[in-house]
Amino acid sequence: PRISFNGYGGIFMRKIIKSKGVLMPFILKSIIINIVSSVVMLLIFSTLIYKLDLGDEYYKIFAFVSVGVTSFLTSLIAVKGYKNNILVMSILSNIILIVISVFNSIINADGISLLINIVITVLCSFLTSIINSKSTSKFKV
Repeated sequence: PRISFNGYGGIFMRKIIKSKGVLMPFILKSIIINIVSSVVMLLIFSTLIYKLDLGDEYYKIFAFVSVGVTSFLTSLIAVKGYKNNILVMSILSNIILIVISVFNSIINADGISLLINIVITVLCSFLTSIINSKSTSKFKV
């Protein structure tokens, strides 16, 4: 086969076409898991704040915990079947969460919260990639 560097054919184009069958379900699964886990975490924490009659100072703490749990669950579930590039896939599965954090920090003019959210998301993705890599390495022959 002829190798082309102009993007109109050859081996590079075939790799991109083959990866579209894997990439689209991964993106959809990540978005759905992100939305569902975010809604569930926010419902749980808003109920906790309401029932325990906590003040306004706990909102940011619960928001950071919600981001951490959501990014952990999204990475854990979305990357479960993959064996290669687990760290990159874990971070990519949480891109929607990072984008929402960026919009939230622009609206609220709060750069520190954005930095904390990104650090929490990357750390939870890293932790999940370690857990997923250990679980997939058990089955290698």
